[in-house]
Amino acid sequence: MFSMFRPPTLNIFSRSSRQKDSPKTDIIPHLTPNRFPKLIIASASKTKTEFSQQQKQSHLSSVKKATANNVENNKGPKADIPTSRSISTFPKKQLSSSPPIPRSTDVQPFKGLAKSPSTGTFNSVARIDNSSNTNPSVRVNFHLKYQTSYGQSIRIVGSHPDLGGWNLRHALDMHWTNNDVWTATIHLPSSNVVEYKYVLVSYDSKGALSWQSGSNAVLAVGEEDTALDVHDSWGNGPGASVSSEGGVATTREFKLQAWAQDMRSYKEVARSAAWEASRKKDELAAARAQIARLKMELGLGSKERTALEERVAALERANLLLRAELAQGKLVLKRTLEEAIKLLSQDALSVEEGE
Repeated sequence: MFSMFRPPTLNIFSRSSRQKDSPKTDIIPHLTPNRFPKLIIASASKTKTEFSQQQKQSHLSSVKKATANNVENNKGPKADIPTSRSISTFPKKQLSSSPPIPRSTDVQPFKGLAKSPSTGTFNSVARIDNSSNTNPSVRVNFHLKYQTSYGQSIRIVGSHPDLGGWNLRHALDMHWTNNDVWTATIHLPSSNVVEYKYVLVSYDSKGALSWQSGSNAVLAVGEEDTALDVHDSWGNGPGASVSSEGGVATTREFKLQAWAQDMRSYKEVARSAAWEASRKKDELAAARAQIARLKMELGLGSKERTALEERVAALERANLLLRAELAQGKLVLKRTLEEAIKLLSQDALSVEEGE
């Protein structure tokens, strides 16, 4: 074993003898003559490959020590010594005497997602209406009595975005309660009509197994409503019970008729506002003609002219307000007519399908 391997004693001593006056940053500074016998004894039991690995490690440690000595000679603070590959690009920030003080924006409070009591994928408890809708929201509780099989659940899909926008993947999940009654709660904007339908889905895949029979259910949310309880049936028969908070129980059909009556009253108000705006416009034109005639005939003084100009300005402001009211009335009338046409077409289709 000793005859096969011979450590390079001569090279080491010759190098150390040639570099007696060299700095401490020698390639192998720790292989001094005093420690060399220990190295011979330790390396005698190693292979040639292991010794080459030890040389590499020794070279790396010597480079680290040399870097540390250079830093101490420059009277710099102690820093973490990088590897030999990154010595040429030693970061200057590591030589700072004190760590940087973190700014107030470096540490932010953790904002976790609010977890709902629902175990489903979508939150079915007290959804808030879209921020783009300025109407106040009304809490609507849906109730459906239906007996399902194992692995099945029920969802509500409809025209409102919180009902999925007729997309079953984003539909509202219902929860099973006693006596096979499925319930769900949602917030809908007031003075609005919503169409919806119940769907029997697989609890795992959320795929549709069966759709509620009949045409789409229509729920009209009144302006004065604060909370509604809707009790439907899977057969989707007429006369579904709808009760308001502190009010008398009614049906979806009567709610729709009441909403249509409100739309008629809004239409009358819009028509009256349009007539009033037209009358004010005529009055304003007559006032302007009168002012022009008086100026031409009498040559009014500055004070009287100022008074007439203020009157004209007041009439113009009133005209602007009436125009705004007229535009609002026209918009409400247009929406009312569109909703009425849509509902009439759906009723006609339902009658044709029934026949």
